[in-house]
Amino acid sequence: QFRGAGPHLTIQVADGIYTSGGWINRAMFDGSQLNIIGNPAAPSNVEIAVTGANAILVDGAGAKVRLEGLKISGDVGVWARNGAVVFLTGKNAFGSCSFRHIGADNGAFVEMLGGEISIEGAAPHHLYADAGGHIFYALGSVNIVGTPDFPFGFAHAQSTGLITSYGVTWSGTATGPRYQAMLNAVINVNGAGPEYFPGDTAGVLASGGQYT
Repeated sequence: QFRGAGPHLTIQVADGIYTSGGWINRAMFDGSQLNIIGNPAAPSNVEIAVTGANAILVDGAGAKVRLEGLKISGDVGVWARNGAVVFLTGKNAFGSCSFRHIGADNGAFVEMLGGEISIEGAAPHHLYADAGGHIFYALGSVNIVGTPDFPFGFAHAQSTGLITSYGVTWSGTATGPRYQAMLNAVINVNGAGPEYFPGDTAGVLASGGQYT
């Protein structure tokens, strides 16, 4: 179902399991935003479960997407690239992903501000920022179901990528390094300390990476 509200276009996704992902690779009209809305009260009822491909790829300057009420799994769950912008609002969930749950690279930006995330599957990383990408992940709550493994860092930043996270309420446990920062990337937790992110081993810094 499609509907418009002012300059924005909304796709309302019905309950079900969808095995094809979405690729948004251009700006919307006059800088407007595409909203992809599943079931805001029960995200697991609207599952985007892709095998061998990315679930949601937003690629290109001016491309702006808001996601709410979805459970997402694929090679990459949500991937913003090349100046794109993605907002995760309300409740969303992530199943297992082959590479990462959330990624931002090449000047892209992903924001989860005050939302609710349910982590229901493992991935090499939950958060991944590369090549000037920025993930802003703050003031929300994250519930981890089971004990998923993040073997290459729950939060990973490299090559001038930036992850900013503070004020998140975490529940549940995960295994793997809490973070990795390398190649002049920064993970900024606003002084919350080295055990801020979930995991069962210490974070790793290399080649100019910073954790602050």
